[in-house]
Amino acid sequence: MAPGAPPPGPIGARPPRGRWGRRRVPRGGEGSGPLADDSAGPLIAPQGDPPGGWRILARIGAWILPPRTLHPTSEGLAFGGIALIVALAALNTGNNLLYLVLSMMLGFFAVSGVLSEVAMSRVRVERMVPARVHAGEPARFALRVVNPRRRFAHVALRLSEQSSPHADLRAEPAWFAAIPPGSEAVRFVEYTFRRRGRHRLLGIEVSTLYPFGLVRKRARIPLRLDVVVLPARGAAARSAASGEPGDGARPTSATGDGDVLGPREVRPGEAVRRVHWKASARLGRPVAVETSAAERVSVTVRLDAAGDSRIPAEVARFERALREATALVMRHVLAGDRVGLDAPGVRIPAGAGPAHEDRVLRALALQPPAGQLPLRPTGRRAEGDVPP
Repeated sequence: MAPGAPPPGPIGARPPRGRWGRRRVPRGGEGSGPLADDSAGPLIAPQGDPPGGWRILARIGAWILPPRTLHPTSEGLAFGGIALIVALAALNTGNNLLYLVLSMMLGFFAVSGVLSEVAMSRVRVERMVPARVHAGEPARFALRVVNPRRRFAHVALRLSEQSSPHADLRAEPAWFAAIPPGSEAVRFVEYTFRRRGRHRLLGIEVSTLYPFGLVRKRARIPLRLDVVVLPARGAAARSAASGEPGDGARPTSATGDGDVLGPREVRPGEAVRRVHWKASARLGRPVAVETSAAERVSVTVRLDAAGDSRIPAEVARFERALREATALVMRHVLAGDRVGLDAPGVRIPAGAGPAHEDRVLRALALQPPAGQLPLRPTGRRAEGDVPP
């Protein structure tokens, strides 16, 4: 829980309501988790509910007819066609046995509706995002499902990302066979974003074919979440490995002498020149030499301004330069250097540390022209539940 954040309410609790039953939307938007940006303000305007007795009737109607969508499967259509044939035969012949068979077949649909509702009612879903997401590369997202009920299990659930006009991605569905009462389950799924920049995820769609596979019942959980996707690094990684900066990205560096502070663990992908071989042989594990900040290389990655965004060749050149600049930044960070950025509209002085690295990479990801949307951040994790 974030410092200063109010304690979470009970699972499945309704949001607070103000005067005249108007819904109070938390700052940062619906579904935003504890890491949301509190300065962003509400994303959705409050909506008023019918006053008085009409509000009670609306709640009763939502309980009797929950917000679900039903889509028959091919097996369900075939089963319904057979039921229609049996009904016509029963009406023409007046055979009681046919009426009995028809009632049993219709009972299958009724039982399917009741059991499918039991299987997915009050399911709680939480989506967690990795620290960094690159365009064109699969990123592992986590979907956490909680069953707050005491008696019934959630059975045969399929979770998929809801289609959004503000997100260009391909996401795999997650399957949950059974979640016992009072327990939870986590599945890791791969999300692949096709372009860099800010993407808005709207929510998760929960569906089930339980119990007979005749009808697929769906429900949507609103989980608004903004994801900043970093530029692709496939071709840029090869350019950075060869030590040659690409078109539009030019590093400038300066070095000096400093004091040795002591050994430390070798970071993944760190330059071999920083490995202290004698200390590594003595300790039995690879260690590097930590030096003072004066000895570190200071690198400023300069990014040329983009040309005419209406010319595809200029846009492709600028995107290629962004990929190469991203690879340069990550290469020098792994080497322990101080990295800065000089790009159109933004200038970041050289610095070090995870927070500074994220700041530089985020500035590269949001560089125009990329068709960025003026979206407000809504956090790094989101949660919600299917209404009862």
